[in-house]
Amino acid sequence: MGLQFGPGQQNSRPLFSSKGDRAVKVNTHSQDSANLFVYFYFNRNDPEKIRQIVPAHIKYWKTANPKDYSGGPFRDRTGGLISFAASNLEEATKIILNDPFIQEDLIEQKWIKEWILD
Repeated sequence: MGLQFGPGQQNSRPLFSSKGDRAVKVNTHSQDSANLFVYFYFNRNDPEKIRQIVPAHIKYWKTANPKDYSGGPFRDRTGGLISFAASNLEEATKIILNDPFIQEDLIEQKWIKEWILD
C-alpha cells in the first residue's frame, strides 16, 4: 500500500517506514519554544503476544524516562498515546524505535507529531 498520511497531510512527511503499508507520519512544522512530541499508535491484532510484551513496553518507557513523559493505552487496548519532550525529531524517533512494541513488530500503524501546547 505504501505510505499513508493522516489529517494535516500538507504539513506531514514520512519519517520512516517499517514493513508493508505501515508508516510513521511526521509534522515538519517546528517552533523553537516547543519540543513536545506525541507518539500515537495502533497495535496489531495479536492480543496474546501484546500481553507478553506489555511489561517490557512499560519498563522501557519508565527507564527511558524522557522529559515530560505521559502516556498510556486506549481504553479498548487497541493502541496508545505517549507524549514526551525531546531536543529534536531525530531524538524523538530514536526513543520510539527502541520501544519493545516496535522491536517485536506489534504496531500496525504509528505516527509521531510535534505538539505545540497553547
